[in-house]
Amino acid sequence: MFFILCLLPILGTAQETERCKVFYSEDSADFEQWMQANQSTPTELEERMDFNIPMIFHIVHNGDVLNSIGNTSAESVYAQIETLNEDFNRKLGSNGYNDHPDGASLSINFCPAKVDPDGNVLQEFGINRIQRNKPKWSTSEIRNELMQEVYWDPSRYLNVYVVEIATSGLTRFLGFAQFPSSSNLSGLNNDQGGASTDAIVLHNAVVGNHEKVPNFGLLNENNLGRVATHEIGHWLGLIHIWGDGDCDADDFCSDTPNASDPNNSCLENQSCGEIDMIENYMDYSPDACMNIFTNDQVARMITVLRNAPRRKSLNTSNVCREPINQSFFDNKITIGPNPVQGEFFINFNYSEDLSNAFALGVNLFDTQGKRIFNTSRKVDDLSFNIDVPAGIYFVQVSYEDFAKSFKILVIE
Repeated sequence: MFFILCLLPILGTAQETERCKVFYSEDSADFEQWMQANQSTPTELEERMDFNIPMIFHIVHNGDVLNSIGNTSAESVYAQIETLNEDFNRKLGSNGYNDHPDGASLSINFCPAKVDPDGNVLQEFGINRIQRNKPKWSTSEIRNELMQEVYWDPSRYLNVYVVEIATSGLTRFLGFAQFPSSSNLSGLNNDQGGASTDAIVLHNAVVGNHEKVPNFGLLNENNLGRVATHEIGHWLGLIHIWGDGDCDADDFCSDTPNASDPNNSCLENQSCGEIDMIENYMDYSPDACMNIFTNDQVARMITVLRNAPRRKSLNTSNVCREPINQSFFDNKITIGPNPVQGEFFINFNYSEDLSNAFALGVNLFDTQGKRIFNTSRKVDDLSFNIDVPAGIYFVQVSYEDFAKSFKILVIE
């Protein structure tokens, strides 16, 4: 078993600041050997595909008032997702952008799930609120009780648990994540954990982005959503930038300078003979100074997304898309102008980003039922020029087993 525990000492104590602790399994060496064998090539990186990661935030509360720290607001969840997309995509104009020569973008899209595992549309996209009449949860209770009851299929959803994690002694925990499991790949005997625990966990005081949605209940140095960025880095196979050791430890990324320890401030620091990369998301620096994944780190994450079974399958999950059924066709699709002279449009009332648009079938029939033409068009390209005699025609729009027909009048 391999999971990463992130923590922060309670302020006011003399305890040394430490945010994350990694528990390595006996299989960690096997995981690194698999990584090396499956590492993406430079050509593959240049031809990288976009990855879609549907997210469900299980907000576990104790009857707390909605939109409080104990019962995180939907606005904070969406600000968190927006921050993840900025950070992993090195988005120009955002806090996730950097001009470092080793900086890289993953070309990934985190999206809130719109349906639950049974296909029901969620009342709040990306959110599953759970009242458990329990104020705090230990890490073992989260893994052995909560996750076993709550988790959604991790081959379709990235499960994110938002909960008040109980302190341990004088230490406040910020979160933890499970490394990707690859035991189903040919020739690999490796298992970093089962499906029920394949998730990330975040303390409810670090979820959101104070600059996007002001929330003064968030921890001061962790109020910009970077704990989630850090944890998803682990979930995608990244190790702490100092290799969880001294100058001789390795994070298996040659473009991240060796460091002797984690950094807990934004002040420049030098260890192991060179300047530490305190701005790297896999350090412990405050959120305000984090802004980089390197080329080698991105190569590791792409390797996991292309090969690790549960990670790979997320890219084909359709839970971020509103379910298409007859009601969808009846309410989302209209046609115009009508009467039409030369060109008409199928209007698609859809809130999704259409960059990954799916295709609709379009048929034109005359009054005798004779098909004049048929085509398949993506939903971001639904304008049609028709050259037919004036008269009445029928346009049928379809997708899989669902369809809607429109009567149109063509005039000269």
